[in-house]
Formats: sequence, C-alpha cells, structure tokens
Amino acid sequence: MNPIEYQERTHSIFHNLKNDIPDDRTPRSITVIQSGVLVAWLEPVTVRDLDSEESIRLFSKWREQHSWWFPAQFQVTKEGTGRWLKAGLLDKPDRMLFWVVVPDNSTARKIGHMGLFRINPEDYSCEADNIVRGEEEPKGIMTSALKALMAWTFSILKNWALELTVYEDNPRALALYDRCGFKTIKRIPLKRVEEPGIVKWEELPDELPGCSLSAERYFLKMRIEQPS
Repeated sequence: MNPIEYQERTHSIFHNLKNDIPDDRTPRSITVIQSGVLVAWLEPVTVRDLDSEESIRLFSKWREQHSWWFPAQFQVTKEGTGRWLKAGLLDKPDRMLFWVVVPDNSTARKIGHMGLFRINPEDYSCEADNIVRGEEEPKGIMTSALKALMAWTFSILKNWALELTVYEDNPRALALYDRCGFKTIKRIPLKRVEEPGIVKWEELPDELPGCSLSAERYFLKMRIEQPS
C-alpha cells in the first residue's frame, strides 16, 4: 500500500465508523480483554452523539475536570462542546475518537475516551489523541484499552508507528504510556499565552542567539513502533 492509499483508506474507515456505515475492513467496536475476559470495549463516537445530551454532558464534564492537561484552558460550555464535536472531530477526516465503555450489570457505562489524529502518510503513523480517564475505572482498564487501540491501528489501519504528546508534569499519564511501551523522543519547551477568555500553552521557538525566553512547562513527544 502506497502512502496515498494508506491515507485514503484510513480516512474512509474513520468516515464509516463516525457515520455508522458498515465496513467489512473493521469491527464496529474494539474489544478490551484481560485474562481472557471482556472487561471493556471502545465504541466509536458518531454523528448520533451530536443529538445526545448525555454525550455532550460527559464531554463537557471531563474536559472541565482535566482542563490543565489540555493545550488550552477556557470556560467549558455545552454549546461550545457541541461545536467542537462537529467541527473539531466529526468533520475532520483524519480524526477518530472512541468511548471507553465498561459493562455495568445489565447495561454499560462510559468511563473515558481515546482516539487518533493527524494521519501521517510519510511514515504510516498517526497520533494517539484525547486520552481521558473520565471516571475512576476498574484497575488497569485504561492500560488495556490503549493497548487494544494500538493493536487495532497496527492490524487494521496498517500503521507503522504511533506518537503522542503529553505534559512532562503529568505523572499518571506518563505511567500509562510507559506501561504501553511508548518512549520519549523529544522534549518540547512551552510558554504560557493569555488571551481574552483563554490560556494557551505554545511551543517556544528554537533557541536563538540573544533569546531570553525560558520555558514554563514542557511537552514530551513519545513514540512506539509496530512490533516486528
């Protein structure tokens, strides 16, 4: 498969999952197994979530609870969350998000989400993105869920590698990514930028002679390659 075919194929799979269109290249949900037992599954975020008050409520709640770990902090509203869901996720061909769902007696319960973004056809990679532990889950569920997502990208999307970006001062996330085999490949200095109604953390330019800017925070770029 050449790079263009890889990119178009990935976009097509994402499109079908987000629009509830059957696709014989992939199961609709990704199972999460521990010791031979189904403990959770990854369920695609779809166009149906646009009309779900519960979905908007959970996205808003978790975004507000974990705002410090996002590149930008701002007042979260249900209206803004709905706009992000459509324009920032569903309308983007190279972005996919999955709910992390666990069985709960005779029903099911959403405990977080994780996804993929920025398909890179040059090296057959993409980014693990928007990994949020929304509720305190049974031990090890997020680790197993991320490993299941990784396996899906390697087997179904035919990825060669996955990357992600995480704040250096987020030990819980770093422990998760370490358990899943990600390795740090770059340390990125950040500066705090304040604008009306929003605080952003932006990458500092490469050091230049006479530059007096100093980092206030750091991102770590991490990567894992497909097992040979």
